[in-house]
Amino acid sequence: MSAPARPRPSPPRAEHRSRPRTKVTGKLVSSDWVRLDDGRYITTALLATAPVVRAFNGRVPSGRLRALPAYLRAPSAAASSLERVAAMQFIRMDTAFAKVFGYHITVEEGYRSLYWQKHWYAQYGAPRAAYPGTSNHGMGLAVDIRSGAGSPFIFGTPADKWLTANGAGFGFDRSWWLDQGRPNAEFWHYNFIG
Repeated sequence: MSAPARPRPSPPRAEHRSRPRTKVTGKLVSSDWVRLDDGRYITTALLATAPVVRAFNGRVPSGRLRALPAYLRAPSAAASSLERVAAMQFIRMDTAFAKVFGYHITVEEGYRSLYWQKHWYAQYGAPRAAYPGTSNHGMGLAVDIRSGAGSPFIFGTPADKWLTANGAGFGFDRSWWLDQGRPNAEFWHYNFIG
């Protein structure tokens, strides 16, 4: 039995030409090579069968968000919410964390409206704050955990090591460019990647 032939990418071509200002919706999938029924290989696809998402960064309808419980709120923070699935996974992660450490992963901020994205961008600018309308916070898919003085989550602490080792199992990850030693290191920022 011979090894399968190495996949060759299909030449780019338009399967559908939309009229100007026509919105194409669906779930964008990008990963390793996927073999289609006709034998072609692709790496990226827009799955039109996915539910239509009608949300804009910083303007997510409240029905798509879920408030985090008050016990997860950092002392100086207002109420926070995340996208529904992200919130459920964060609560699951916190439950596992609390069993090990005896305290909760306290949140300073989750979903960030466009107003607050503009505020933080005006205060800090790039690269410290994302350009308004581009932040993962604006879709409810990012969370900032307690970051003030005495935070138990600072780089290298047992809590940080636990989150780094276990966060992905719950769908949360700190991007590599925010890791310790990087110019814009942020131990407190985690994205929900599903």
